[in-house]
Amino acid sequence: MFLRFKKKTRISELVEGLDTVIEGRVVARKELKLPASGTRCVFYEMSTESYKVGSRGRGRPMWLPERFEVKCTGFFVDDPSGRVWVKGEVEKMSVSGPRKEAGQMGQRRRYIARIIQQGDIVRIRGGVSKPEADERADVLMIGPDSKGSLEILVR
Repeated sequence: MFLRFKKKTRISELVEGLDTVIEGRVVARKELKLPASGTRCVFYEMSTESYKVGSRGRGRPMWLPERFEVKCTGFFVDDPSGRVWVKGEVEKMSVSGPRKEAGQMGQRRRYIARIIQQGDIVRIRGGVSKPEADERADVLMIGPDSKGSLEILVR
C-alpha cells in the first residue's frame, strides 16, 4: 500500500483529468460531531457494540455488534503551494491510519471510532477534476481516480 503513495505532486502543479497523489494538512469547511463523544472531525467510521447474552455455549454474555456508521464532509487539503477540495464520497473512500477513539456509552454499550480531524496530515491518491456546480469554483477537486477509488492515508 505505501508504494502507491510514493511520489507526491504539489497542489499548484495539479493537472485536471490525471490521477495524482498529494500531501497536506486538513482544513475543514464544515465539521461533523462524533455521535458517541461529540469530538469534532471531518471523517468518522464508528461501530457500536452492546454486552448481551450471545449464541455461544451456556448463554454467556458477549459483546455483539449493534451499529456501524461512516460519514465524511468534504474538506480542503493545504500544502505550501496551494489548496485543493477533497470530495467526501464515503462509498468510494479507503481510509488508513486515522486516529482511534474508544469509550463507553452507558453501562453495557461501547464504541470504537476512526476519525480524521482538522489539522491532520494526509496523503491522498485520487483523480483531479474541476469542481461541480455546488462546489467552490476557485480550487480544483480531488475525487475517485480512474479506477473509481479515493485512498487516504493519515500520517
